Amino acid sequence: MAVYEIYIPKRGEFRVLLKINNEIIFVSQAYASKVQSLQAIRDLINYSNCLSSYRKIRLECGSWCFELLEPYNKTSLGRSSTYLEESIVSKNILEMKALAPKAKLKSEALAIN
Repeated sequence: MAVYEIYIPKRGEFRVLLKINNEIIFVSQAYASKVQSLQAIRDLINYSNCLSSYRKIRLECGSWCFELLEPYNKTSLGRSSTYLEESIVSKNILEMKALAPKAKLKSEALAIN
């Protein structure tokens, strides 16, 4: 099961989490308002089903992650968690591609200190 959650890591900043089977798979960029974060969810729903919107990244430490890019101007909508193997990133991209368009919004915003 996939759900979107809006959370507030610090005052005045909103982020969108995509959780699949209770695991955080994707974290959005920071937004100034809840309305902007709701628009980000709409963008995630619209763009996550296109494989060309994903970019795998190998970090300096050797770990892997991926970004989801807005298809027209290629700006990053956010980033995945970090994984040790590229194969896990590939699996999670396919899982996000399949489940993110159908994910539901969990209604409450979480404040994290």
